[in-house]
Amino acid sequence: MAAARRVVLPRRFVLLSLVCLTASGSAGLIAEVVWSRVLAAMFGSALTGTGLLLAIFMAGLGVGAAIGGRVARRNVPPLAAFGVVEVCVGLLVFATPALFRLAAPRTILFERHLSDAMAPLAPALASIVILGPIVILMGMTFPLFLAGIRGEKESLGSDAGWVYGINTFGAVAGTLL
Repeated sequence: MAAARRVVLPRRFVLLSLVCLTASGSAGLIAEVVWSRVLAAMFGSALTGTGLLLAIFMAGLGVGAAIGGRVARRNVPPLAAFGVVEVCVGLLVFATPALFRLAAPRTILFERHLSDAMAPLAPALASIVILGPIVILMGMTFPLFLAGIRGEKESLGSDAGWVYGINTFGAVAGTLL
């Protein structure tokens, strides 16, 4: 597989990209807080809902990062792929209320056929189906962004640290918002 040709980006473009990455981290954590409340209501327990959400997030981010790393090695402009993925994430995030409303009656119907011990599987499966693809896409953003702005191989660790730090700063801001 051919690697994408290295393009030197203008400084203002890199700065704009970093602002977008900060906003992405912020939006991701705002969505996570909202989803946490939705899942707490579905399960009747904040602990169960938040635990499931964290499991979905950790698994999805890991799978997404692996996929994003593979995409970044292809002959695709990584920042363009990052932009496409972010737009898809945004559209899916805005669709989640409708998706949960659509899934609710089916989840309740499925849950009625399960024993009390197995009943939590119904909302868990609905949550995984709805949120899993979004979180996988979120996980793809870090390697795509890093591939798009990275400097020389010698600065990869430093670049990764800055990208991760800026995205995390946005996540903290989103949590506070």
